[in-house]
Amino acid sequence: MMSVYGLPSVSVVYSICYDVEIRPVRADVLFEVRNTAASVRKSTAALSAYSDPVVSRYRAFIEGIGYESSSRIKISSEELLKKALSTGKIPPHNTVVDLVNVASLLTRIPMCVVDFDRVAPPLRLTHLTRELLVRDFKGRELRIPKGAIVLEDRVGRAVYVYPHGATDVASVTSSTRNVIIVSYGAPGVPASLVVSSTRLAKKYVESYIHGAQCTHPDLGKIT
Repeated sequence: MMSVYGLPSVSVVYSICYDVEIRPVRADVLFEVRNTAASVRKSTAALSAYSDPVVSRYRAFIEGIGYESSSRIKISSEELLKKALSTGKIPPHNTVVDLVNVASLLTRIPMCVVDFDRVAPPLRLTHLTRELLVRDFKGRELRIPKGAIVLEDRVGRAVYVYPHGATDVASVTSSTRNVIIVSYGAPGVPASLVVSSTRLAKKYVESYIHGAQCTHPDLGKIT
């Protein structure tokens, strides 16, 4: 049984999707991603990513807990929004990650996808008591400062760096068959929006991935 624990300051909402098929690219998914990014660019052209009211909540929070402005740790939804506004596109990864990124772009909620079968439950958000060096899902080194928030599994592996992205511990690959989608809140961000982001990602996955079945979005417990 999977449980995910949040923090009083950071709510989490998650859904487990079974029997997913991961492909590097698929025409209909690529079409959806490009259409959404182009639509966001057209509808929000006058609004910079920096001034987005939801994104600004995350930025204020992470700056308040000591993330250095020079850190490579970024807000994933803000990075997606920047790409959409500047180019009308967002970077492709694979079918499931791309669909979840569409939901994140639309709601501005940071989200991640991890391989359900490669983590040891429960998953728990925690503040780091020491500096930590991890690799992101592309294998690039990322230094996480003390006090930052990560999602750890039962054996203490950081599977996600808040609000940046998944690490290489349980990244989604072509052999992945079951995934966990997690949406993350921040002070001042309505819990209903965090729930909606997970629900939207669930809808995309079930609509585009034939045979995939996702659990109802579940609000994580507070650790």
